[in-house]
Amino acid sequence: MVDQEQPDPCLSLLMDKSEWKVWSVIISIFGDAVLPRGGAISSGALAQLTSVLGIKSEAQRVAISRLAKDGWLTRSKVGRSSLYRLSPLGLETFGGASKRIYATQPETAPKQWRLVMCPPVRASERAQLEQTLSKASYLKLSSEIYLGGCHLEIPDLKDILIVEGDLKTIPEWVKQICGKPAVFESYANLVCQLVELKSCLAEKAELTPLLAIALRTLLIHRWRRILLRHPDLPPHFFPSGWQGETSRKMVLALYARLKPMSELWLDENVP
Repeated sequence: MVDQEQPDPCLSLLMDKSEWKVWSVIISIFGDAVLPRGGAISSGALAQLTSVLGIKSEAQRVAISRLAKDGWLTRSKVGRSSLYRLSPLGLETFGGASKRIYATQPETAPKQWRLVMCPPVRASERAQLEQTLSKASYLKLSSEIYLGGCHLEIPDLKDILIVEGDLKTIPEWVKQICGKPAVFESYANLVCQLVELKSCLAEKAELTPLLAIALRTLLIHRWRRILLRHPDLPPHFFPSGWQGETSRKMVLALYARLKPMSELWLDENVP
């Protein structure tokens, strides 16, 4: 899926080929670079950007086809060129995440909390309960207990017990649920890579518009992939040593560094 040619040294710092999903990178391109400019990009411009990212044309075509089939993208023809847009599903999904991705700080913790306790049910019913509560932004504490702020909608479920009030303590086991070990490690690795990226950019004599948009794409992609794997809560809800907020500050600073030059490429290719 990914071209084996050696990429730019700065770009290689953000490439994690063990978790590389071409369709997911393309969604990041649309959400970050295309959506704010009206939501459409030509097949030629998309191919130019993905080529710099090391994505082969065949892999791009397969990913685009999958995203269209799954209802994320729509395609239209303008002359001999194809234009791709996020579908209403894609707009809703990425639009909802965008506020969090670019936020300068996490969501403020609510003053009042709600515990939702579900009745013992069969595995098939439990999966449906989990899907409903997770979609409503409730945090799963156990197979039958969920936590959320009182500002959230109460899910339309039968036989649930609801308790509301102050959150007096946050025990370590809850912090481990909020910040799972895999996410904890992902943030630690990201901070190390961003430190290297900052040094790499400082040593670079010239940053071209195409390289800037490629770096910007992978920066947001890596950040999005980690950020959306955990609840949007203040730092004291996470284990000691949590690097989420350090990552946020570094990502936003590097994004601001890359944005002016990357916008030049977008001006030419996604007007």
